[in-house]
Amino acid sequence: MQNAEVETVARAFYYTNENARGWEREPDLLKQGFRVRAHAAVTALDGFRESRESALRSKPEGSVADSVGEARMMDLLRFDPPGFVAVLTGPEHTFHIANNPYRQIVGRRRLTGRPVREALPEVEGQGFFELLDMVYDTGQHFRGKLLPFMVQRRRDRPPEEKLIDLAYEPVIDEAGQRLGILVTGRDVTTLANLLHSSEG
Repeated sequence: MQNAEVETVARAFYYTNENARGWEREPDLLKQGFRVRAHAAVTALDGFRESRESALRSKPEGSVADSVGEARMMDLLRFDPPGFVAVLTGPEHTFHIANNPYRQIVGRRRLTGRPVREALPEVEGQGFFELLDMVYDTGQHFRGKLLPFMVQRRRDRPPEEKLIDLAYEPVIDEAGQRLGILVTGRDVTTLANLLHSSEG
């Protein structure tokens, strides 16, 4: 595990926190809390990388093998992150895993094994797919705050607007090969509405 990767993911978690004012300005104790969460996420990603490499060695290209690494990753992503977490793989951004907060914000639907454009068709035209393409193609991370996000959480209801803080971090193996994207974020809709109403 690379310390630089833990630090990058810790910063991503930090910048989805509504009280973020600048990583360099924060006390070490606060940073350490984010590093602990980031360490769990990176450990899970390492498990994903190992299971993917094993699957590629033992199965035809494009197949996904169930393995102990998958179960370990699921367990590690059950930590208490500051919001939602998902891992997307490949240029189609296929859902490899998504934690419960992620599933809560998008509603109950099948995610695992589906590309984002297929799993979340109502998100088309909002710019998120293009951002994923950019992060995957360039290897540069993305962070955004208070982003409007229209999502249809229930089939029998119209789409609803959420406000989210969001980070996309590229997942790259030791050889520099692009594997996918780590998605982290928070639903800040309620907080933003409370702040707005208190100002009014």
